[in-house]
Amino acid sequence: MVDIQEIRTFIEEQKLRCRAYAVCDEYDRDPSLLNIGNRIWDGIILEEDIGIELGSKKNPIAKAILHVEDTSAVHDNRITLIGQKISFLRRADHSFGFLILFSGKSLSDSDFRKIQRNMFLSNSIEGIFEKRYGRGSWYQISRSLLKKGINFSHIGFALMKLLKEKFPHEIDAIEIIFAVDDEKTLDYIQQLQDMTIATVIKQFQNKIKEIQKRRPDCDLTNECNVCDNQEICDQIRDMIVKRNKMRRPTNEKQN
Repeated sequence: MVDIQEIRTFIEEQKLRCRAYAVCDEYDRDPSLLNIGNRIWDGIILEEDIGIELGSKKNPIAKAILHVEDTSAVHDNRITLIGQKISFLRRADHSFGFLILFSGKSLSDSDFRKIQRNMFLSNSIEGIFEKRYGRGSWYQISRSLLKKGINFSHIGFALMKLLKEKFPHEIDAIEIIFAVDDEKTLDYIQQLQDMTIATVIKQFQNKIKEIQKRRPDCDLTNECNVCDNQEICDQIRDMIVKRNKMRRPTNEKQN
C-alpha cells in the first residue's frame, strides 16, 4: 500500500532543503516544442550532437512508479522538479531520476506490471534517446532540443501523454516528480522502486503457491512429457523465471 502522505511530506521537506525546485501544471506546456509519438524516430544521436546526459551507464536513472487508489490524491498533469532546470545544467551527465504517481480504477496486478514496463521513452520523443544498459538506462538529449529550450516539464508531459494514450482505461491521473543531482531524493526514489519490486516478487510467490496447491506431490515416477500435471508444472517454472528476472537488479545492486 502506498503511503501518499509520507511521500508528500518527503517532497515538501526536500523543497525546503533544496531551494532549487519548480512546480508546473499543464497550461505551462508548449505543445509545439516536441515531436511525440510511439517510436517516432530512430533515436540516433551522434556523439557530437549530444547536448546533455541525464544519468549514465555507471549511474542509471532512478525510476519508481506507484499506484495510488485515491484519484483525488494525485495532482493530474502536475510536474515537480527538485534540482536545477535543464537550462542551468552544464556538465555532460547528471544524477537523475523520477517518481510517477498515478491512479486508476480496478487496476489488476497484470495492468500495473504492464504500466511499469512502459516507463521507457523508447524512441518516442524526437531528440531524446533513452540508452539502455541491462535493466538500467539514461537519457541523451540533443543539442537542437537544448537550443529550442526544452525543460523537464516538456519531458514530463510527454511521458504522461504516452502513458495515457497507451493505457486510456487503466490510468485516470498522473503526476511526476523529477530529481536532478539531489542524492537524498534519488535515494528515496530508489527505495520506493526496491519496495515495489519486492511487492511484485511476493505477488509472484503467492501465485506460485496457489498453482502448486493444484498439483499433487510429484514422485518423479512419470516422464514429464506424459505427466497429467505437465501444464501446471510449466506454469510454475515460467513464473519462477519471471520472478528471478525481476529479482536480479536488486541482487546486482547489492553485489
